[in-house]
Amino acid sequence: MYYQIKISSYAMEQINNAADWFEKGKEGLGGRFLEDLVKSIVRIQLNPFLCQKRYKSFRIKFLERFSFEIHYTFEDETVFVMAVFHTAQCEVI
Repeated sequence: MYYQIKISSYAMEQINNAADWFEKGKEGLGGRFLEDLVKSIVRIQLNPFLCQKRYKSFRIKFLERFSFEIHYTFEDETVFVMAVFHTAQCEVI
């Protein structure tokens, strides 16, 4: 079963900023970041219980190749991606 994915505008802004930053550093790197992100989102989509709760109702999935984490929660059959942070960032959602 695939859960529906909804990505917040805040998370989309973070994703776009990170992809742009990587692309400016090296051509093609932004695309590789997005590929890694999509792989992780698909894993969450298949099994949102994959990651343990870290705080409140939020779970965190770490990307495999990039030092980023996906902060998400889910309800019924929908996964809500609330934020995508570099692991060195310390922000409150």
